[in-house]
This record gives sequence, structure tokens and C-alpha cells, in this order.
Amino acid sequence: MQDRPYYWIGNVAKSRVIADVLADPRPHLVVFDYGAGRGGDWPAILDRHANIELHCFEPHDASRRDLAQRLAGRRATIHPEIDKVSLQADVIVSFSVLEHVYDRPRYLAHAKRLLAPDGVFHLNYDDGHFRTALD
Repeated sequence: MQDRPYYWIGNVAKSRVIADVLADPRPHLVVFDYGAGRGGDWPAILDRHANIELHCFEPHDASRRDLAQRLAGRRATIHPEIDKVSLQADVIVSFSVLEHVYDRPRYLAHAKRLLAPDGVFHLNYDDGHFRTALD
């Protein structure tokens, strides 16, 4: 049993988004993690929530390899090329990715293309990457 909120490094808003995703009552939920990094708590979530079909895109080779190892044997597909992803996601999450994107119109066009008509896109921008001092 999970005794703490699911967590992604960066900020608490990510945990809130995941809580909202997990509250979705649909018996089958297609989730696309756009810029998945190492995958946060996805392994634990997939182990506990059989209704989630996870798709991930991560452009960084080392992170994608680590993600693949962490998600091995679970209901997850890792897509190495965004142009070749074809799905209609009920939910897209993109955690601390936008601040690393150079071609933002293309990034958003892919999100629109991959989102089901009644889907939800959770975009989390982590400005903490650019803070040098908080005191």
C-alpha cells in the first residue's frame, strides 16, 4: 500500500497532477508522459493501477535507457522518436520539460496531435531550474 504521495523531483504540483490522474474512474486510461526522464514513480503506479497503459517519450539517450530498465515488464511503451508516436492519450503529463524545449510550437503541436478529443494535458513548468538563490 502506498503510504506517501507519488513523487517526481521538482515540485509538489507534480504529485497533485498524478493524484488527479489516479482519481480518473475510467477502466482503461491511456497516459502519455511527454519527456519522461527516468520516470518518477511510474513503476510503483503501474504495479498498483492495472487500468493505466503508459506511453513515454524521452529524447535523452541515457535517461531513456534508465527509463526502459525501470519500466521493464510493465504496461509501458517507450517511444524513441516523437514523430513516430501514434496514439490518442486520455492524459498527457509533461513534467519540467518545457523549460528545455527549443521548438515550443512543435512540442505543443505534438501534444495536440497525441491528445484524445476529450483528453487533458497537464503541463508543469519548473522555474526552479533557473533560480540561482532563493534567500
